[in-house]
Amino acid sequence: MDRLSSLLERFSLRANVYFQGALCGVHTVGAGDTSSHLHLIEQGTGQLVMPGCIRSPIPITEPTLVWLPRPRTHSLEMNMGHASTTNRALCARVDFGLDNNPLLQAMPPVLVLPLQQLPSLASTLDILFNEAFQPRCGSQAVIERLCELLLIQLLRYCIEHQLVATSVIAGLSEPRLAKAITAMHDKPQTHWTLDTLAQRAGMSRARFASLFKSTVGTTPGDYLSTWRMGLSRDLLRSGQSVARTAHAVGYKSASAFIHAFGVAHGMSPHTWIKARQAQDPQVYLPAPQLEQQQLSAG
Repeated sequence: MDRLSSLLERFSLRANVYFQGALCGVHTVGAGDTSSHLHLIEQGTGQLVMPGCIRSPIPITEPTLVWLPRPRTHSLEMNMGHASTTNRALCARVDFGLDNNPLLQAMPPVLVLPLQQLPSLASTLDILFNEAFQPRCGSQAVIERLCELLLIQLLRYCIEHQLVATSVIAGLSEPRLAKAITAMHDKPQTHWTLDTLAQRAGMSRARFASLFKSTVGTTPGDYLSTWRMGLSRDLLRSGQSVARTAHAVGYKSASAFIHAFGVAHGMSPHTWIKARQAQDPQVYLPAPQLEQQQLSAG
């Protein structure tokens, strides 16, 4: 499996388009919004304002893609003082599924890219804008799936152009490290060691450890632990038992997983599930009796 697909198969990318059309004036995303945000300005001028950001405001003078990978208060101020018919934009919230997704954590706070710099996305953008601004039957579903495709292509662009210096994306951009990182993503249940990961990369143990730390920004062991914890939260949130989750992410026993989870989160997996369910009723909470039986069996 290729380096990006090994990540993408681990989370459910979902786009929700909440605006399409003439965007004039100030459009603000507040502090309470917890989503990643994608804004596509197909026509018009304005600026992106991000309180507390030294680069703000960022001018928008041509067709532009704006992506904020992590939640952040921001405003699009478009065509102030001009007729609203002079601009068109599309805005979407994007959910990447996995808590603390390493791709999103690796990205800069905001990407502002003129569309002319993204030729590899041009065909998708053409279809997307056509569906968005000349709606037909089923357009909403088509638009949202196209936004998801566009985000995957954008992630590919970021990897290929090494937009971040120290991160998992930088690691995936380094062919030798990519082999080891992809192996961890594909088989988190495997008992990976520094030696076996270095062998995957085709490097000496010392050289691999040094290059991994300088490129990714963390040690191979710490990265693997963080990846496993992220996967475990996703599995628990979907209703997987603690025992099965422990096995799926590479812990020898449920008790070892519970201890590691407690160290990482300051609470047991079951307490964490209850807290998440209180925030989101869609989180599935296994029956305590069933979970206890599975724990005892594990």
